[in-house]
Amino acid sequence: MRKLWYVNIFFLFLFLSCNAPRENPFDPEAGNFYNPVSDSVTTDLHFLHILPSSAALPYVNVLIPQIHFYGSADASGILSFAHLPQDSLNVISFKEGFFTDTTQLALSNIHNSPIIRLNSKPVVPSVLFRSFYENDEFINDITSLEVQAIINDADGLDDISSVHMLQSDFNFDTTLTLTNSINGQFGKKLFLTDISKTLTPEQLPEVIFNLKISNSDQRFITSQAFHVVRVINESPAFTAPPKGSSQQDSVRFEWTPFHLGYAIHYNIVLHRLESGDEYLFNNIPENESVYVVHNLMAGTYFSYLQIEDSFGNICQSSVSNFKFQP
Repeated sequence: MRKLWYVNIFFLFLFLSCNAPRENPFDPEAGNFYNPVSDSVTTDLHFLHILPSSAALPYVNVLIPQIHFYGSADASGILSFAHLPQDSLNVISFKEGFFTDTTQLALSNIHNSPIIRLNSKPVVPSVLFRSFYENDEFINDITSLEVQAIINDADGLDDISSVHMLQSDFNFDTTLTLTNSINGQFGKKLFLTDISKTLTPEQLPEVIFNLKISNSDQRFITSQAFHVVRVINESPAFTAPPKGSSQQDSVRFEWTPFHLGYAIHYNIVLHRLESGDEYLFNNIPENESVYVVHNLMAGTYFSYLQIEDSFGNICQSSVSNFKFQP
């Protein structure tokens, strides 16, 4: 009987111990409930353009590997999140059209509001690569290459530190000059010998060029490949007015038309000696061979006839001259 009594007492204590209330750290009602928010800090990331006066950048994507966090800023360029205390965070920020940024943020407060500025990538909406073939009074068969590139940067033109034109086969590198600060046009004109002493007009259409645009922080983009379509190595010339002649009232320009098998038009370029002014009469249809100019100022003029194709390649005549008196 005594053994049976001990057995009953054992099972009674076992039953009571299994049904006793327990403290659960994940139960908000428990006395030992652990709330991670009570030990965490908050960080508000503010994203702006690289310029101090710029507006907020919305919808920037953020990766923070050390706390296994991924998120995106809101329409105001703010990303808020809570995390356990850290001495610093390595924040990787990326957005289409901007350079990826990696910033180490020092965190010393319960609430942190750091600013991260992203650098906009330059954009090249248009590039003109064209050949320019001409004869002058002393040297024949001069071929040059002209480049005009429109470059936009959301951070402003001041963020563009340099624009280089590159040609890898000839190990060629030259810097373009800002020629129009209003529309962001950079350009340069080169002779073929500037690129290579061995480069010929026939080879030029096969040569590939790139642009390298560097920002003020030395990060850069490389443009798509560009090349010249053709070199128009014809010999246009005026048949009228006679060279050295005197003209009055109006000037009638005449020439022998060209039929080259691809779309072309003609341009007439005039330079007035007394003032240095240039006058351009362009887009004259290819089936025309006469053009009359009115209302010129009195003076001595140098004139050129150009053949231009749809890609902007130009062939220019040697210079002719005339005097004009209204």
